Amino acid sequence: MPYLVSIDEKNEIILVRVWGRAPKEDHFIARDEAATLLKGKKYTKLLVDLSDLLSSGIVTTLGCFDFGTNLLTKLPPHIKIAHVLPHDPDSARDVKFLSAVAANRGGITAEFNTLEEAQNWLIHTPKEGEPRD
Repeated sequence: MPYLVSIDEKNEIILVRVWGRAPKEDHFIARDEAATLLKGKKYTKLLVDLSDLLSSGIVTTLGCFDFGTNLLTKLPPHIKIAHVLPHDPDSARDVKFLSAVAANRGGITAEFNTLEEAQNWLIHTPKEGEPRD
């Protein structure tokens, strides 16, 4: 099981880490676990650390499109999603694409190179409807 879902209670963030050559089924299971926690805790921040994800070589453009499209249907509304990009360039390209698809469907999503950058964005970006500094 190359994924882990955990809770950052202090910052009200659900953290999903996926690594290695995780099969797409694990991505779906991790997403569903995160969605359940987000709904239960009423959190609005999801951090997805994919920095150690390796390309399986079998991910298709359509597969990324489908995951990006369906991502928002599984999550509560108004969730901010921060993706930490994989070091693997093929995987990073796929994550950028699925993130763009989710954003084009109205998702609040961004990609980062480090976990710290992603956490800072989630913590310091106002929630929808809150005033900006």
